[in-house]
Amino acid sequence: MAPPDGTQTFYWWKVPTGITIKKILSLQTGSGTCTINVKKNGSTILGADQTPGAATWTESTTLAVSVAAGDTLDVLVSSVAGTIPYLVVQVNFT
Repeated sequence: MAPPDGTQTFYWWKVPTGITIKKILSLQTGSGTCTINVKKNGSTILGADQTPGAATWTESTTLAVSVAAGDTLDVLVSSVAGTIPYLVVQVNFT
């Protein structure tokens, strides 16, 4: 699949058991830039979109977002400029 060239949401995970999201991290490669967010049941989790780091991980502030069994988590790529061959989004949870 080619990288997106605009806003696109990728279905990521239907949560099998209750969790608490602690952090959202992102990293990208290439000469472009993008912004991301993570959605819980269609609503964004971060108050502002995150710009992934090109050489180091970008981390959100510490979060405490409760997610119930059966909820869905999606990755929102809200903007893309230039070329981004790889984009990684990591959600840390307990």
